[in-house]
Amino acid sequence: MEQLRPPLTLIVLSLFEFLGLVLWIQQVNSGNYLIGAVILAAGLSLERFTVYVTMIRPIARDERIGLYTQRFTIQGVRETLIWVAWLWIALNLGAIRYIAALVFLFVTMLLEHSVDVAEHNGVPRLSYLNHPKVLLLTAIEAIGATAWLYLLHQGQDTTALGVLFVAFIAEHIFQGQMVEIKPAAAQPA
Repeated sequence: MEQLRPPLTLIVLSLFEFLGLVLWIQQVNSGNYLIGAVILAAGLSLERFTVYVTMIRPIARDERIGLYTQRFTIQGVRETLIWVAWLWIALNLGAIRYIAALVFLFVTMLLEHSVDVAEHNGVPRLSYLNHPKVLLLTAIEAIGATAWLYLLHQGQDTTALGVLFVAFIAEHIFQGQMVEIKPAAAQPA
């Protein structure tokens, strides 16, 4: 069972992010912006809690649920704001909208990923800003998400969903290689 945990964790956390985005877009398309944002934030928070429940707590024996709840809630809200701004750009900037949305998502998610990994690993916040794996996983997410939205707008829903899910799996494979799972005593409070 222990050998199944990382792949299963990868699939589950990718599903939470995937479903958060897909259900968010459906709500936005129905005019339910606030409900959509809450669903998105919940999906992003569940993505992070999956890592805590399946890896950090059992492997590192780290029981500091309060610390992780605060950290993951803040990260989930930050990322929700990024996605909302990304969608606004993609819907409102005319001919350059997809390129502008892609660039925005890449830059902001690069900062987000660098801070997320650094916080977890207990190093200064921007330590991973120019790390090749962080650049790659961020590019995968930004390109995959923007392609997903473009394909949705072209009526290619099934292809769009496939692109998004594969992008999240690939992103999380690389992100998982960056995160160090250490005992609580070695983690910053």
